[in-house]
Amino acid sequence: MIVLSGIFGFTAFAFWNLAISAVQDCVDDTRVGSATGITQGIATISGSVAPTVSGFVITNYGFDLALVLSVALPQLIYVFLALKATR
Repeated sequence: MIVLSGIFGFTAFAFWNLAISAVQDCVDDTRVGSATGITQGIATISGSVAPTVSGFVITNYGFDLALVLSVALPQLIYVFLALKATR
C-alpha cells in the first residue's frame, strides 16, 4: 500500500506543480515570487473553506447537488473562461 501511494503521489497529483509552473511562466521574471505566493495563498484559503461549504451543501441539499456544484460547475466555468481568454 505504501508503494502504491508513492506511485500515485508522484504521478496522479502533478497538477499542483503544473499550476505553479503555469503561473510562473505567465508573469514577468521580477514577479515570479509574488505570483507564486498569491497562487499558494488562494489554494490555502480554498483548502480551508471548501470542506465547510461542501458539508453545508451536502447536509442541506444532498450529495447529488453537491457533486454538481463542486465538480461540474467549476469545470464549466474554467472551460468558458479558457475559451474567452483564447479569443
